[in-house]
Amino acid sequence: MEILTVALSDFSRRSRSVVARHSETMLTRGLERGEQVILSDDDFHWVATVADVDFEIADTLYRLELGVRLEADEVADRVRQPTGGPLQRHDLLDLLGHLRASRQFLETRLARAQL
Repeated sequence: MEILTVALSDFSRRSRSVVARHSETMLTRGLERGEQVILSDDDFHWVATVADVDFEIADTLYRLELGVRLEADEVADRVRQPTGGPLQRHDLLDLLGHLRASRQFLETRLARAQL
């Protein structure tokens, strides 16, 4: 799992989405849509999923959707953890992150429908 260092604005934290430029990362390869990465900023670590990939002439852009926030020891576990195998704590955290995002999406849709 790749680790990206990005500065998350308050808006990015609220919207749970951020755009990262490949040229501003230390990545040695491109990311694929659906791939999970760890985002690290000054304060926190997050699991994020590559939701979209866009290409410019000189760069590649990744739209990352923030998932669950991680503690420092959980980051190390994620990096070492092979995929597959028995259900792990991070699997449950990911599920809770997906549920939270779904709930926020539905609440936003309901609020718009009531206008």
